[in-house]
Amino acid sequence: MAMTIRELQVKDFLEAGLSVAEAVEFDGVLREIVSLCVSSTDIWRQIVTRRVLKPSHPHSFHQLVYYSLYQSSSHASDDADPPLYWFPSLKQATGTNLGRLMETYAPKLLGDSYKDPITSFRLFHKFSEYWSIVLKELSVSFIKAPRCILDTSDPSKPGGTWLPGAVLNIADCCLQPSTRPYKPDDSLAIVWRDEGFDDTEVNHITLKQLRQQLALVANAIEATFSKGDAIAIDMQMTASAVIIYLAIVLAGCVVVSIADSFAPKEIATRLHISKAKGIFTQDFISRGGRKFPLYSRVVEAGASKVIVLPVIGDDVGVQLREQDISWKAFLSFGRKHPRSPHYSPVYQSIDSVTNILFSSGTTGEPKAIPWTHLSPIRSAADGWACIDIQAGDVYCWPTNLGWVMGPTLLYSCFLTGTTLALYHGSPLGRGFGKFVQDAGVTHLGTVPSIVKAWKNTRCMEGLDWTKIKTFCSTGETSNVDDDLWLSSKSYYKPIIETCGGSELASGYVMGSLLQPQAFATFSTPSMTAGFVILDGNGDPYPEDVPCVGEVALFPHIMGATDRLLNADHDEVYFKGMPIYKGKVLRRHGDIVKRTVGGYFLVQGRADDTMNLGGIKTSSVEIERVCERADECIMETAAISVAPASGGPEQLIIFVVLKKGYSSDVETLKKKFSKAIQSNLNPLFKEYWSIVLKELSVSFIESPRCILDTSDPSKPGGTWLPGAVLNIADCCLQPSTRPYKPDDSLAIVWRDEGFDDTEVNHITLKQLQQQVTLVANAIEATFSKGDAIAIDMQMTASAVIIYLAIVLAGCVVVSIADSFAPKEIATRLQISKAKGIFTQDFISRGGRKFPLYSRVVEAGASKVIVLPVIGDDVGVQLREQDISWKAFLSFGRKHPRSPHYSPVYQSIDSVTNILFSSGTTGEPKAIPWTHLSPIRSAADGWACIDIQAGDVYCWPTNLGWVMGPTLLYSCFLTGTTLALYHGSPLGRGFGKFVQDAGVTHLGTVPSIVKAWKNTRCMEGLDWTKIKTFCSTGETSNVDDDLWLSSKSYYKPIIETCGGSELASGYVMGSLLQPQAFATFSTPSMTAGFVILDGNGDPYPEDVPCVGEVALFPHIMGATDRLLNADHDEVYFKGMPIYKGKVLRRHGDIVKRTVGGYFLVQGRADDTMNLGGIKTSSVEIERVCERADECIMETAAISVAPASGGPEQLIIFVVLKKGYSSDVETLKKKFSKAIQSNLNPLFKVSAVKIVAEFPRTASNKLLRRVLRDQMKRELSLHSRL
Repeated sequence: MAMTIRELQVKDFLEAGLSVAEAVEFDGVLREIVSLCVSSTDIWRQIVTRRVLKPSHPHSFHQLVYYSLYQSSSHASDDADPPLYWFPSLKQATGTNLGRLMETYAPKLLGDSYKDPITSFRLFHKFSEYWSIVLKELSVSFIKAPRCILDTSDPSKPGGTWLPGAVLNIADCCLQPSTRPYKPDDSLAIVWRDEGFDDTEVNHITLKQLRQQLALVANAIEATFSKGDAIAIDMQMTASAVIIYLAIVLAGCVVVSIADSFAPKEIATRLHISKAKGIFTQDFISRGGRKFPLYSRVVEAGASKVIVLPVIGDDVGVQLREQDISWKAFLSFGRKHPRSPHYSPVYQSIDSVTNILFSSGTTGEPKAIPWTHLSPIRSAADGWACIDIQAGDVYCWPTNLGWVMGPTLLYSCFLTGTTLALYHGSPLGRGFGKFVQDAGVTHLGTVPSIVKAWKNTRCMEGLDWTKIKTFCSTGETSNVDDDLWLSSKSYYKPIIETCGGSELASGYVMGSLLQPQAFATFSTPSMTAGFVILDGNGDPYPEDVPCVGEVALFPHIMGATDRLLNADHDEVYFKGMPIYKGKVLRRHGDIVKRTVGGYFLVQGRADDTMNLGGIKTSSVEIERVCERADECIMETAAISVAPASGGPEQLIIFVVLKKGYSSDVETLKKKFSKAIQSNLNPLFKEYWSIVLKELSVSFIESPRCILDTSDPSKPGGTWLPGAVLNIADCCLQPSTRPYKPDDSLAIVWRDEGFDDTEVNHITLKQLQQQVTLVANAIEATFSKGDAIAIDMQMTASAVIIYLAIVLAGCVVVSIADSFAPKEIATRLQISKAKGIFTQDFISRGGRKFPLYSRVVEAGASKVIVLPVIGDDVGVQLREQDISWKAFLSFGRKHPRSPHYSPVYQSIDSVTNILFSSGTTGEPKAIPWTHLSPIRSAADGWACIDIQAGDVYCWPTNLGWVMGPTLLYSCFLTGTTLALYHGSPLGRGFGKFVQDAGVTHLGTVPSIVKAWKNTRCMEGLDWTKIKTFCSTGETSNVDDDLWLSSKSYYKPIIETCGGSELASGYVMGSLLQPQAFATFSTPSMTAGFVILDGNGDPYPEDVPCVGEVALFPHIMGATDRLLNADHDEVYFKGMPIYKGKVLRRHGDIVKRTVGGYFLVQGRADDTMNLGGIKTSSVEIERVCERADECIMETAAISVAPASGGPEQLIIFVVLKKGYSSDVETLKKKFSKAIQSNLNPLFKVSAVKIVAEFPRTASNKLLRRVLRDQMKRELSLHSRL
């Protein structure tokens, strides 16, 4: 059991992070306090009052004191009040806005019953004269005064009519100087700072300057639009955005609020509902040191007229459509206006619409919520009363004008004389915190998830936030420990919680500075509002009785809506609600708990909407999916609940089983999770939503869901639909999760022949710089979308080129450096490559082999040539070709150099064309998209366990799938990529593995066999290796035994898959025992069945041998081929299993009794030679031209009986009257294959036969020949 506060000693404070002096000092003060106080509350109050817990102390120390103080108290019972952490003094209370107002008016209004602002707060809260007093405290000026405060005579309006007859312009009220509140022309209206300029002075604008700028924009709006037009704003909440917002309202138009994070479809929906005539936006969003496209999203949404502001400088950084206007040009309309530089506001009745906000309903279409000139008065009044913002204060809340907090913040400042503080950038980093410090922020608003990020990243350490008088929080359920951290940053200042909605123009339940406060808790209904809590029968619980139930609001809430623009307001908020004290209650939908002492906790939603991960989700939709998950289910009920300690809601499914059926909760949990992940939004704690957070993947536009299966033409579904990113940019950006700082090692390498030199290295920042240079050179040489080939060794330069091509929005064409000219030409032709990067020579095994000459012979149109040694190429180039040195000079001359703006694309845009032989003889052109690398890296992260700080080496080439897989697996996980520029077959490679500290070593079985047989690795230290990996061929047990022994029998993770899958479908796992040359599990979230001879799946977990068929929903797998019919190749004729068509792969797989797997060859006419999938037809075509004596050939491959790589066997039928011998034919076939296909392919044997076995339709039965050779090899092995 944890210690109580009285049991703590100096050693406990030291362990919590205090220095000796601090620990001794605190212990002395604590002993004194404990001796004077009895209750936990009194002890804490004294600790906070004396300021002995300091912002500079470690959070672990704050936790120790707080939790040891309250853990043993009576706060654990269900109805008890939560522990209090902040207590108002009478001096503080009378200094607040509300306390001062009560001291002035309450003695007269309440008589002898009034004591002081703290004691009499609940009495004054209910007083009817409140609004007539508060309106005088705000900067609200009526052109025509209201007839009264509230008119309840209209029975069609349950909420009454507030301030009837009033005429004003609420934006004009914001702009006019006043004495009450004190708001002179020279007062600071806005202070702001741009991200990236964190050491510069804070920018500011006075009230007079704000008024002048608004007049200019309002005149431009009048020149461009008509009064009453709806005009959208979709941009960051910058000073310019605030000016635009107020100018629209000043001009008598209506703001349409759209969040800058929305995808085009969501923007389009809001433009359509609001009938917006135009939209203000930015060319880009600047956040976290990066630029993300915004104008392009707005254009894609179909906006009719767009006014575009530049995120940086004076000129927009994009090409505008003909009908769109730059900010500079737009302002010129205002300057030319006859009234300029003055503007006359458009005054309207108080119920005229000024702003359309949106809130999601349960139908899928967002509710269009109108704000009028009245709504801001409510927002500002609650800020004035509950948060205590005053003239001269500085109020900051990271938000957006697309959410209700944007307009709320704006009006709360300008109607109270408070300075609005805006940070033009991400609120998640230290830059925001430094702005809070430098701007002297006195009131800081938050969202709980932002606070959690600050606490977890510790990015605010060392900053001074002690000017903050009040924190505020809304939007999600707060967490006690996160609030403890936040409040401690300013000597435990109060955090005012607020819960409400756009339709209320504020909160219905809040905290108050006139009451003690508890973390993650509300203390009062908002001023003059009220509510009851309903029991299970819909009847109100008595006031002040501890209870839990659905909240129902009193209808008379100033500023709350009386209409919706696209739904029936009465249906949504009043129909079916109970009558209380003669008035129909207003529906809100929250479940609220009231404690003994009258504190409140919001515990979720009462209707069929829940908040999961910040997303409001329909219970009905989740139930619909779950009820189809298993035949045993009769019905389900989906609910969400918040943990007892606070925090995000958790999804719970209740189930009623059909009569006669049974199941267990773990089985159902797995089935429900899979069903939800496949059909809905897997942000509900599913595998891919979790893993995406572990990888360095950053979306410009977030995906709508993980998997969309609604398109019947895509059996594999659509993964991460709507996502926009550049996967190369993700590789280059630093991150905290995974830990990938700028100074981390990105690549280590060594050139062959320099085996005793230091290992070379490049940091992430240096990699960024070099990729940027090459990307600028690519942009200067090619066009966006061009296919550009790479045919060279996998060097550090090759990796930089690969990433630069993708960064520039072009497509990599992968060509292996071993290919003959004809094979290079085939791939250039299929891909329509506009150019190719290559080397003058290949350096391998101490020898140089021509490469540029091969590329030229292949007919490449434009070649960029890198030198294998030194700075200058060692060959004469054609006139149209470019040396690497000259090419880089194009990048240095680029106007943008040394910077580069990535080309962001939809996630299904092609980034890489890889090739794999089909059965037709022509290689299949397999497109990788921005999605494919995510799959590759995720499997490396999950199955091979690569982590930040590891070093990963795999001798391969960018022409094979393992090249891009290795590259992305490293850069998306923070792992260092290790490259050896030379042959992997010799000791030099092994010494590099030793010297580079490789922790994960990938292999191909034939390479391992060479190492073992030549004994070249003897005496080297490979014991830093944590995991070996193997793919490309069938492994041999004895070779694997040798390999694993080199690092005290570390595991060898086997992988089998293909380019078209972006990874493996069957693998090993570090969570299972491993056997040599064996697979232990399907890859994560993938699955397969093994088919019997009739094409029917064997039962799961039954030992069997047959052709494998994959489940179709494989993240990263192809949904197209560039030169073949994808459906024909992978799906046509495949069986249906559990309602889904299976995907063809072609391997023969054996499953053992214990559930392990062995891949035993190919079911089709494709073979695996040296890790390369190759068509029998293609080899036969080449061999049949090798000698005139040949009538026909049949190419097969078989694995030796003892295991190991497949061997190529050629069966031959000679023409009548001709003769030859097997050795002569073997030489001729080998030469033909190496010249026309791949020089790595070797013919193991030739068999001359009289005829081939055939089907009745004359189809060649290669499987019969394969079985024949297997028997021969088996017999030979036994002999």
